[in-house]
Amino acid sequence: MKTQTSLLFLAIMLLIGSLFTAIIALPAAAATTAHFNRFQVVDLSAGATEDGQIIDVCGGIKNQSFSSVRGYAILYLIDKNNTVVHAIETEVNDQQLFHHGQTGTFNITVDISALHDLQSVTVEFVQQTATST
Repeated sequence: MKTQTSLLFLAIMLLIGSLFTAIIALPAAAATTAHFNRFQVVDLSAGATEDGQIIDVCGGIKNQSFSSVRGYAILYLIDKNNTVVHAIETEVNDQQLFHHGQTGTFNITVDISALHDLQSVTVEFVQQTATST
């Protein structure tokens, strides 16, 4: 009985040790991947019409990866409660490839007449598979 208890205790300690190691390793792995952004939003600007019903958003996506890319941007319109109230996609660089170090641009006009209390715009770049160079 004592041998079974000792084996059970050893198995539990190994399991706890494995879990502890995994938990400790996660932040280090996350920190490593978080430091390298393959794409950076640059020169983001937004302007509204005089009546505030239409906004024009433009900017660029700088390619910091080591390959040629194409893709699209998702614009998130965020209200005063930090809630996404509208999302819209737009092409980047007219769907043409842009290479390492280059910036692909986008420009989109959005009717915001039905949206209220907008505070900010956030942009996310979605890379599509490049089939030719």
